[in-house]
Amino acid sequence: MIGRYLVTGALVVQGVVAMAGEPFRVEIVSSPAHVPLGIPADLMVRAENVSGAPVPVAFNRPPLSVQVQSDSGTEIHCPFCTGRWGVVRRLLPANWRYVENVVVPLKEVGRYSLQAVLKHHWNMDKKPAEYPDIWWGRSLSQPVKVEIVEPQGIDREAYEWSGHDPLGDSERYGELLGRFPTSTYAAYVVWQRWGRVTAGGWKSASDRDTFLSWLAGDPDEEYLTWNLPCTHDGRIDSSVTTRLGGRKALECRDQWLELVLASHPDIWFADEVRLRLALDRYRLGDREACAAGLEALAAHGRPYVASKAGELLAAMRAEGMLPGEGG
Repeated sequence: MIGRYLVTGALVVQGVVAMAGEPFRVEIVSSPAHVPLGIPADLMVRAENVSGAPVPVAFNRPPLSVQVQSDSGTEIHCPFCTGRWGVVRRLLPANWRYVENVVVPLKEVGRYSLQAVLKHHWNMDKKPAEYPDIWWGRSLSQPVKVEIVEPQGIDREAYEWSGHDPLGDSERYGELLGRFPTSTYAAYVVWQRWGRVTAGGWKSASDRDTFLSWLAGDPDEEYLTWNLPCTHDGRIDSSVTTRLGGRKALECRDQWLELVLASHPDIWFADEVRLRLALDRYRLGDREACAAGLEALAAHGRPYVASKAGELLAAMRAEGMLPGEGG
């Protein structure tokens, strides 16, 4: 059985299928190869205009869904297909790109094939007569393979402790981190909450400047605070929840991220965690560590993270924020 489908705004890249005559390319840029039962297939999906020209479409939010094939058959997961979605003519520019984080819960052990699908509209099959020029087609990504496996070792302990649903109750995440800090379930929670990054490019020079200004700011001058599993002095401790801000919050979060990498150095989101840590190094005043981390990711990271790390290096050096060429 396949669970319900959840989508949160974010991004993608991997195999490519461009259907003949279709103006859009859809890619799954990040996906797990295998995960223990209880963790969803958490995908990063990207759609982009590859036609070289603006394309008139019938949607505001891109109608992305995921087609899941298993031994029990094929199912389509579309989070917004229920309800009524109107038709609006919109012109997507030649350089249009859209990224989405797509979470597909898979409820049984087994092998699955997943394809991202971009369709002309969420719930209409007939082209409206008033918009004869809009795109009316379907673009698919190359399929990715995801295997759901029986949990082993500490993962099995966490799975049994939770009543076979380790991620089902967010109120128990603190206890999950405390009892099973090196489990894959704990790693997934830490990544979701503090390590996930947007690997897409900036939409404009203004967006880039705003991000760089924030990055260069003093974290202790920010008003935001978070409830984090650390003590008041920033030491990692899942038995407490402390309201932290500024540098203490970064130091607490980074200790959990480092534990993820120590326990799961090759997990599918490890490079996102490394990118988050590299940026946090800059905010904590270590420019050399930030530059070294970004350089390593730009050279050896997963393609979508390598691209983002390269963009960050170039932009930060151009502004004199990092040592090296351009700085």
